[in-house]
Amino acid sequence: MTFDRALATEEIRHVVLAYPEASDTGDLPGVGRFMDGVRFGPPEVPEEELTVRTAEEAAASYKRAVIYYDDGLSHATHLITNIDIELSADGNAAVATSAYVVVQARPELPLQFICTGGYQDSLERRDDGWTLRTRREWMDLKGDMSFHVFAPERFHGR
Repeated sequence: MTFDRALATEEIRHVVLAYPEASDTGDLPGVGRFMDGVRFGPPEVPEEELTVRTAEEAAASYKRAVIYYDDGLSHATHLITNIDIELSADGNAAVATSAYVVVQARPELPLQFICTGGYQDSLERRDDGWTLRTRREWMDLKGDMSFHVFAPERFHGR
């Protein structure tokens, strides 16, 4: 059986896009599943020092951080773009780099950009598909995050 690079690239793209789908729809268990066992943090932290959480811990942490309104939504949308995927020669590992913009629309506010940033994801191929191993994130916080996260001041300086 030959390795299908185009199919692998599409499958990896779906993994990268699973996070905004879960986050933007208020699917906290989905956010937890996405981050389950994943090493997560900024680029400058050595991999062995990155935070690793279970699905339950990740979902609970996200619930404490992100403001979800009475309708269950944050009214924020993550727009993921420029997904660049490098596959290993044997097709068992990959690095996906992407950029994002988060916009938020609330009835009492105009549509606003609240942050931009990027991800560098390392993934591995298993029998059941591609799995995220590490996510490094960098953010540029220019917008008003006070309608999106509790204690937005903790994000400044990242």
